[in-house]
Amino acid sequence: MTMNDHNSQDDRSDDDDIALRRRKLIDFAITQLKAARHCIPELEALLVALAPKVKSVFATGLVTFVRDLIHDVRTIEAVLQEPALRQALPPPQQHHEEDEEDEEDEEDEEHGCTSPHASSRADLDALWKRLEPRTTGAYQAITRWQVLRRCADLVAVKRTFQGSVREARRAAVLARSGPLADAADKAQLHRTMREQAKTEVAVVERGACWVDVRWINAERLARQMTDAGWSWGEYAAGDAVDADEWDDIPFVKQVKRVVAAARCNRHEYQIPRIRLVLPNLARGAQLDMDVLLEQLSRLDPGVDLAIEDSTSEFLTRPAGSLDDAVRRLVGSGSLQVPLTDTLNLEHTVLVDLISDLTHIRLVPYAWQSRTTRAQIEEENTHPDGVMAPFLYPLLQGRRLVCTHEAAKHFHEMLTTVGTQTERERGHLLVPSPTYTAAAQSAPSSATTTTARALFNALSERPLPADVQFPVEVLPANEPWNQDRVRRFVEDGTLPPVALDIARRGRLKSSKLSTYMHGWREGVVTLTSNKEIRAHLRTWVEAGRTNDAECGPMVYCVEVTRNLLAKNAVPPPGWMYWSEGSEDSRGGQGE
Repeated sequence: MTMNDHNSQDDRSDDDDIALRRRKLIDFAITQLKAARHCIPELEALLVALAPKVKSVFATGLVTFVRDLIHDVRTIEAVLQEPALRQALPPPQQHHEEDEEDEEDEEDEEHGCTSPHASSRADLDALWKRLEPRTTGAYQAITRWQVLRRCADLVAVKRTFQGSVREARRAAVLARSGPLADAADKAQLHRTMREQAKTEVAVVERGACWVDVRWINAERLARQMTDAGWSWGEYAAGDAVDADEWDDIPFVKQVKRVVAAARCNRHEYQIPRIRLVLPNLARGAQLDMDVLLEQLSRLDPGVDLAIEDSTSEFLTRPAGSLDDAVRRLVGSGSLQVPLTDTLNLEHTVLVDLISDLTHIRLVPYAWQSRTTRAQIEEENTHPDGVMAPFLYPLLQGRRLVCTHEAAKHFHEMLTTVGTQTERERGHLLVPSPTYTAAAQSAPSSATTTTARALFNALSERPLPADVQFPVEVLPANEPWNQDRVRRFVEDGTLPPVALDIARRGRLKSSKLSTYMHGWREGVVTLTSNKEIRAHLRTWVEAGRTNDAECGPMVYCVEVTRNLLAKNAVPPPGWMYWSEGSEDSRGGQGE
């Protein structure tokens, strides 16, 4: 065989290799492209359904998620049109005219693509560097969407959480650097540790569950296990393996960060459940890997970690129709606790229900407080107001109660600062706490009907028929105080942290009765105090004695109204207002 023959064989071998690489490159890109094109309209449908239900659709991360996927698709499409790849693409249609084919051939010749020799390995490597991040991004987005389709009550497609607390990082920095280290070095180490502790997950079920999708495959995991010193073939299912054998596996470290972050970021007093999804791993294929996954499920007894591999029921069951998936993911749109059949009303909600600002279309005046003017102007942006359409649906079809102390405090407020119409509504809606328990437990239907009619006569926005009227005032068998809380802690109907809060005087009489009652009965307390929920969470976290302790369920109404009170009439000497120029209530509109 001559030298020319050897060179000819080498050329043919190179041509075959380049053609194979090109074909694999194109096949993978086209597969991801087709799947991504199918996903985009589904995600856009979710976006449309979610937008009117949430405060900010941008906070869900869905807008960015869809935008990034569209960008990946466009980049893949552009790369596939490169001359080095386009000649290997299947024709988009089978009925091209001859002149169109001739034009394409001429264009290929202009780019030097008339034969496989025109594409070198270097050309394909350069194209792969452009394609690889986009095809990977598209694949991961597609998989993440298929996982989310099996979930409910979406909060965020991607959200970053911190997996360490400041005090722990400071202690670690001091231990690593020593007390004499430079301040700048300490600050840099602290920033590095903070970044390393971050983790990104999807958040569903109103925040109660995190979904962590990991893309590791069996080959890569096997290498990591070997590098960490795993003793292959020495373990059986159910064995507890010494942490020294698997603690340093990079995949394990990633999972540990998620677990640590869940512990640092409770939802409604509880550690979020974690669903670890491994679409590229299958249980039963390799015993040692199965044993490792068993160790992960026991990382922290206080954290519920469910591992879903590619054979799990979660991933293998049908995802259902798109309409069903969107309906589940949108849910109510609320991130707050689900409302219970009985609602425990704080005095702030009672004020919302009888305020002149809620029931009458008013005119804002310069002499009114800035808050009152802002609330009047907000009410006037809609024909039916804002407070009533927002609050009434929360109350419909539910039992409404308030404590004796809450009712007493409410009436004291009305007596002190309420307008005449606010006091009238208040006495109709919330029976005076001086009534006997028997008198208020079973009001006659005639009395209730008359009271409701009188209440609605004082309102431009009457109560719906299925809103309970009046509010049930609970009997005052004994006052809510520290001794009463202690007894309920001792009999197990309140957790120990409740006594810690009572001892420290965190809540005064009315609020103490309201929140302790809701806590003990396991019913949602409705409030329009935007700070109390955060305060309760802080107090419970500071005083909890174990991971299982939960605080009271609190639903914060996002709209609130003041009593019109002293803003009903101008201050003495106000020159631009004269008695009789408006309705006797001050700012009432026509």
